[in-house]
Amino acid sequence: MDTATGRIVDSERKSPVLTSRISRRSALLRGPAAMLFAGWGIRAQTARAENNAEHYVVFEGPINDTNTSRLMSIISTLIPKGLNEVHLVVGTGGGNIPDALLTYGFLCALPAKLTTYNLSTVASAGTIIYLAGEKRIAAPNAFFRFHHVTQNFSKPPTSMSLDEFTDEKTSLAMSLERLEQIYRERTSLTSEQIEEFRQHAVFFDAAAAHNAGIVHEVAALRIPPGAAMTVVNTVPTETPR
Repeated sequence: MDTATGRIVDSERKSPVLTSRISRRSALLRGPAAMLFAGWGIRAQTARAENNAEHYVVFEGPINDTNTSRLMSIISTLIPKGLNEVHLVVGTGGGNIPDALLTYGFLCALPAKLTTYNLSTVASAGTIIYLAGEKRIAAPNAFFRFHHVTQNFSKPPTSMSLDEFTDEKTSLAMSLERLEQIYRERTSLTSEQIEEFRQHAVFFDAAAAHNAGIVHEVAALRIPPGAAMTVVNTVPTETPR
């Protein structure tokens, strides 16, 4: 732990079945989506946005094409109902950068105000989705992980021509450039800090994230009684990065 900044510098680190009410201790062990429902007695099926000016959406899981498609699909069905504000709770260890960039662009284009929350952990590609929030809030014990971008070649094709390899390199470099552009646009991270992400993983606690402009406010989540809510039914991925 860097006592001056509150950051921890290091290299490297299923959606729960929800009942109408669970213990707070159990929720802490089962992740952000479970934490959200602990103590409030809110049912996951509550999703009648037409009578509400705001809607809470919970996304917990790896970032892949299936999960981000489900997230965008859910939000796209809410917008025509006249929502003034969408609250997006994000909990993820990361995933596919291009899928995160697509989701970021979609979320930034919403006609409703978007507020994003980190209740526990937002890492890697998840930071892109979190930064789409016009207002960004983190729980006092939440943290963020930033690290270098990698490309996984464990799935077919297992072989590439030189041209194909060059294309992959170009694609990765462009994703990295766009990622760093978002960091510059949406935070007050310095060039030195962003460059550090290329070297190794860097962790920010909530206070340090606030100082770096990643977070606008450090506060516990407060959900109004009777709030409309939807939990994205995410699926795992074999190779998160």
